[in-house]
Amino acid sequence: MCSLWDWDLKHKSLILKISVLIASLIVTLSFYFLSLHLRQRSFLKCKEKQWVILGNEVDEVLEKFKGKAGIVIVDLQNGWTIARNQNEKCPAASVIKLPIAVVVYKAIAEGRVSRGQVIEIRRLDVVSGSGVIRKRNFPQRYTLDDLVALMLTVSDNTACNKIISLLGFDYINTEMKKLGLQDTTLRRFMMDFKARDRGFENFTSARDIAEVWKLLYYEKILGEKESRYLIELLKNQKVNDRISRLLATRTIVANKTGLERNVCHDSGIIFTPYGDILIVVLTSDFKSFKLAKEFIATLAFLGYNYLLQSGYEPQRFIRRSYSPVSG
Repeated sequence: MCSLWDWDLKHKSLILKISVLIASLIVTLSFYFLSLHLRQRSFLKCKEKQWVILGNEVDEVLEKFKGKAGIVIVDLQNGWTIARNQNEKCPAASVIKLPIAVVVYKAIAEGRVSRGQVIEIRRLDVVSGSGVIRKRNFPQRYTLDDLVALMLTVSDNTACNKIISLLGFDYINTEMKKLGLQDTTLRRFMMDFKARDRGFENFTSARDIAEVWKLLYYEKILGEKESRYLIELLKNQKVNDRISRLLATRTIVANKTGLERNVCHDSGIIFTPYGDILIVVLTSDFKSFKLAKEFIATLAFLGYNYLLQSGYEPQRFIRRSYSPVSG
């Protein structure tokens, strides 16, 4: 009996110790999660404050700019958006190659074309302006993937025109409308200034270009593989004298520019350990290309600086649900 009694006391003592340990653990975890919650609230308040400051800074820079500008800036972790003149239509220049690229991969998904199909380019297909195809010997043969890569990374006009010829104006315009692009229309080939003089122009808006970037980033139109593939191509963009201009060396940027008579654009995503931010700036009717590029670079730097100022702890990169740019 004595041994059973001792065993029972030891058993109860063990249960008591375990209960105390569990209670202590619960209290510790409660304090930890409360502390974490308070820290997150403090972080969010700091970020909200920095976002308001960013909006004020954007307004100050915009007020001083001698020209027209459509601006959309989006914190891609929470969807906060700064939009100024976002609905204003503007000649698209080469920035329209971004939605065209998305339409290409939609067409591939539908079986209308294939990534590996070979397209021949002859000398008579070549147009001037940006690109490398025009500098090579003819005839040349490229896969559709190759043409998209050239269109995005070196803004090759000949590659873009072959893609337009392959898919057709009607199909591209119809699909861009399906993407939700209200202000974007493709009415002429790249470098077709005769058509432009007759009143045929390609148009877009800052809102529409921002929509395309968001659809890619949140993988809402194309699959994960295709969306990431296009973003990786755009990270290899060779024209980086605007958004990337004032950023720290080795900052990762995926972007697509546009430059033509009286218009200067850049659009893209700045990737940092503290979150990712979308910058779209379309400018026109300015005094000089130099000032327009400086204006775009300044806005991009302000967006980048917002992430640094508000991001004292790295984001967990949880992509929030997609919502269209309002307006």
